[in-house]
Amino acid sequence: MSLRIRAALLLLPAITACSSATTTLEPATSTLNPEVAAAVTAALQDEYHAGQVYRRVLSDFGAVLPFANIVTAEQRHATALAGTLTTHGIAVPASAWTAANVPGFASVPDACAAAATAEVSNIALYDTLLALDLPDDVRIVFTNNRRASLEGHLPAFTRCQ
Repeated sequence: MSLRIRAALLLLPAITACSSATTTLEPATSTLNPEVAAAVTAALQDEYHAGQVYRRVLSDFGAVLPFANIVTAEQRHATALAGTLTTHGIAVPASAWTAANVPGFASVPDACAAAATAEVSNIALYDTLLALDLPDDVRIVFTNNRRASLEGHLPAFTRCQ
């Protein structure tokens, strides 16, 4: 969230209390074109999905590695994407994923194999999204998330199979 937005949110109660007129706050206008906004949202839902799958693994098998570590990273990825949407005046969508609509696995090695495949797909998604004409802040978030999947998550899930 930008410093200006934070400052405005902090001052809003004081401004409202001092005002005798009724005002309506208009939603911010998006500064992302629809294609880029859709790309950020798609990446966010993909990160939400991975996080929910990994939480399901932890629920089914306990605090097993590498899921216990990587689930936190997926939350950081989602938070970075959500922050990008907020910065550009776009409402952050809720996750489409719950424990009920993500797969369960028979074993931790099965979960690791599926997670490795999912990380390959995540990397490919970011490759596609990075080919778009992106603002610098979006490109940085996409690049950082892709790098974490390629250099950290994929090797960890490959080792645990």
